[in-house]
Amino acid sequence: MVMARRLLLLVLLALGTAGLPAAAGLSADPSGPTVTVSLPGALTDAYLVLSAQAGGGTIALAADFPAAGEIALSGGGAGPVHVTSADPANRVPVSRIVLDGIDNLRISNVHVDSTGASRPEAQRDMDIVNSSRIEIIGVVFTSNGSLVFDPTDAGAVLGERLSMVRHSRDITVTGCYIAGHEQGLTFQESTGITVTGNEITAIQGDGIRLAGVIDVLIANNYMHDFSATPNEFTHSDFIQMWSRNAEIVSRDVTITGNVLDTGNGVAAQGIWIGNPEYSRGNTGYVYRNLTIADNLIYTGAANGIGVGAADGVVIADNTLLWNQAAVTIKADGNTSFFPRIRLDDAVVNARVRGNITTRILHGPGASLDGNVLLSWTPGDPAYAGAHFANVASGGDIGPNGWRLRPSSPWVGIGARASQP
Repeated sequence: MVMARRLLLLVLLALGTAGLPAAAGLSADPSGPTVTVSLPGALTDAYLVLSAQAGGGTIALAADFPAAGEIALSGGGAGPVHVTSADPANRVPVSRIVLDGIDNLRISNVHVDSTGASRPEAQRDMDIVNSSRIEIIGVVFTSNGSLVFDPTDAGAVLGERLSMVRHSRDITVTGCYIAGHEQGLTFQESTGITVTGNEITAIQGDGIRLAGVIDVLIANNYMHDFSATPNEFTHSDFIQMWSRNAEIVSRDVTITGNVLDTGNGVAAQGIWIGNPEYSRGNTGYVYRNLTIADNLIYTGAANGIGVGAADGVVIADNTLLWNQAAVTIKADGNTSFFPRIRLDDAVVNARVRGNITTRILHGPGASLDGNVLLSWTPGDPAYAGAHFANVASGGDIGPNGWRLRPSSPWVGIGARASQP
């Protein structure tokens, strides 16, 4: 199964981001010298020197760089700098990435491990603030959150929070492996965000979190097998955007080509773009230009795709399938529901087309075209089991279980990941 997951991630990367906006990254590849360092202080000193040069340079972390050491940088120049492990075959372990007021930096091929960490909630595995042109590439992030977390269990471990990116622009996170955290990637009050080709698993809460963001691309990520927590403690979403306490109104957000797979994990909402600020009476707070396309969502939560107050929404070519073995853990009894598409009445100028799902709820501001409504009742012509290889069995069915049978008249509809 691990090999199948790796192959799936490679397929997602191979599908690529053709036709999608290019991510803003470093001004140029560093052309300056390479400096090898063994201590965090030497890393800071090398960065100040290299970033002050037009061609920047590379900082290679030696194998004896302390695992408790941080990549902690503040200020400096704007020359392009690349921080990476000296041995490409062996990621150097570090405790945190902390960037404040940094411009034109790439960090790659290191291992940020917060297993067993004990630190204030405000300190995450990665904190980026007031920074720009930052690339996080091929980094492994791990924490040791329990796969089944019950806050009443003294032996249960709450994972560390992965990240906070705030008041920053042109931030790229790509090709990373993320596992075992309480909450995943979080972006607030930032512009130019690109999150592509990552594998995110065993998260106790939300995988990707957005608030007050502009110009966002979330594409070709494989998010799967989230950890179990009581719904009263953590309400899990694969991808969530919210508005409360956000300083700016989010707009120009594209979520495409992702596989959101509960597998043998618990139910999690798929793509939830709630707008509580609007619901609380701030009727001027309306998202704009949202695209949710070509995503495969396999879960047991009713909100497969949900959108609150927004103007200009495209929901196209998604496949939403029910993992009947994936449940939401509740004090009054666990539940599992088929995922649906839901648009609030305050959504206007919306197009919902070419999706495969069980139900579409919408107000008068949406137009529908070419969608397929499947059934979970055996014998019904639209029964999911008659069109998909073995999705009706639930559980960790892998890519073959999501794929349409070649004989299905639905071939060509829905996400690419669900095509035979």
